Amino acid sequence: AINTLEAVATPSRRHRIEHLEVTAPEDAKRLGTLGITASVQPVHADPAIFREMGEVGLLGATIPAEYGGSGLNYVCYGLIAREVERIDSGYRSMMSVQSSLVMYPIHAYGSEEQRTKYLPKLASGEWIGCFGLTEPDAGSDPGGMMLTTATRHGDSYRIRGRKWFITGAEDAAHFILIARTSDDPRKGLSAFLFDRDTPGWRIERRIPIMGPEEHGGHCELVFEDMEIPASDLLLNEGDGLKLTQMRLGPARLTHCMRWLGLSRRCVEIA
Repeated sequence: AINTLEAVATPSRRHRIEHLEVTAPEDAKRLGTLGITASVQPVHADPAIFREMGEVGLLGATIPAEYGGSGLNYVCYGLIAREVERIDSGYRSMMSVQSSLVMYPIHAYGSEEQRTKYLPKLASGEWIGCFGLTEPDAGSDPGGMMLTTATRHGDSYRIRGRKWFITGAEDAAHFILIARTSDDPRKGLSAFLFDRDTPGWRIERRIPIMGPEEHGGHCELVFEDMEIPASDLLLNEGDGLKLTQMRLGPARLTHCMRWLGLSRRCVEIA
């Protein structure tokens, strides 16, 4: 992965990426592994390392350089996912959420104003983003089962509902939220951007898990008449399911490659 990146990265980033590869075994020792005693102890990811990943160009790797990304192709992105997973699963998950679930939709479907506002700071790791889709009663069939609603009131939408297992929410500064705007089975969902300081929502709890902990954990969110300006729609009203399906492609690529990196690490340890 590093050799592939070296051929396409900028000179300054190329040096830092090479350094990351050299220090990877030491990083793995420093981050630690899951300790199995009476129970499985989760490893908590460090946001400072997340910013270091931004510095070497690992966040939003396929996003053009004009928005802070590295402008790499998806072969390179998959290889990055393999190498980061080899070191630590939590950090690979952090990178995938930031790059595929947040940055990709904003770049692909956002307005120019939204791109310039969000992408550079997401690429640097200064801002952490997350994607709010899953609900207690809507996981595999969000189009048909989603209960969180977005009701139009003049120039804004009022959000009511609940999300859970939202990766990174506790540390996130910015969110993409999927909510129901009509009962149409194909065009009933819409996607919105909102910032952490928007009133009308809260984190109900951080849900305990057995595996590695990403930045901000996996949280349950409650929305009680949170207002989002209509200008913060991504795409158009009714295009939320389309956006959700399209962002799954690059996200699932990293899931495929992660198992290669994890398997490689297992062989190295063995």
